[in-house]
Amino acid sequence: MVDMLFKFDGRIGRKQWWICVIVTAIVVNVINFVINLIAGFTIDALSFLTIITTIAMLWIMIALDVKRLRDRGKDSLLMFVLPIIILPWGIVECGFLPSKD
Repeated sequence: MVDMLFKFDGRIGRKQWWICVIVTAIVVNVINFVINLIAGFTIDALSFLTIITTIAMLWIMIALDVKRLRDRGKDSLLMFVLPIIILPWGIVECGFLPSKD
């Protein structure tokens, strides 16, 4: 599971991508909510922990997108950068279009 979330090698299908994206988003948002509850929704040292969890989520999402784009037959750096910049197309490319075998 750690390899699937944090490493950039390999391929994943649509189902795995959707499950990982949804579970990661839920877990990170719950952790951030708990941190903010403990910190009292103020800006202090504890609330900066949400930045760490958000960076971890960003890393996971990029790793999942790279694997999914590889499964779609996209190896170019351009095809990696464009879906991140143009978020709606990234969701279509990774979440809805079938694999290229």
